[in-house]
Amino acid sequence: MKFSVAFLLLFFGLTSLVAFSQEADTTYWRKGGMTSLTFSQVSLTNWAAGGDNSVSLNGYVNLFANYVKGKSKWENDIIMGYGVIRQGDSSVEKTDDRLNIVTQYGHQVGEKTYWTNILDFRTQFYEGVNADGTRISDFMAPGYLVVSS
Repeated sequence: MKFSVAFLLLFFGLTSLVAFSQEADTTYWRKGGMTSLTFSQVSLTNWAAGGDNSVSLNGYVNLFANYVKGKSKWENDIIMGYGVIRQGDSSVEKTDDRLNIVTQYGHQVGEKTYWTNILDFRTQFYEGVNADGTRISDFMAPGYLVVSS
C-alpha cells in the first residue's frame, strides 16, 4: 500500500514537471494552492454533564496549475486530505481520507463555446474499518476514474 501511494505521488509529480517544462514561457501559467494543518484538543475535568476528552489532527492540501493561451485552457487540481481523532479511551479513527486529481482541457470553438476533455480521479490513502475493526475499504478500493469529452 505504501508503494502504491509513493508511486502515485511520484507519477503525478513527474507528470507535472513534464507539463511545466514543455512551455518555455511560463507567463501563461497560474499556479498556487492552499495547505492547512489543524490540531484540536478537548479536555474535560470534573465536568458534571459528561463527555469525552478528544484529540484530533487534520491535514489538507489543495494545489492548482492553470494554463491559458489563445483559445486553449488547461486546468489542473489536486486535493489531498487526511484526518484522525481519538475520543475518550477509543482507538484512533480517521475522519478524512481523500485524494482527488482533476485535469480538464478546453479549446474555444465558438464565441462562448468550449470543447472540453475532463479526467477526474478519486480514491483514499489508507484502509477504512468499521466499529468492530473489519476492513471495509482500502487504497483504490474504492477508486473512481471519470473520463469525459
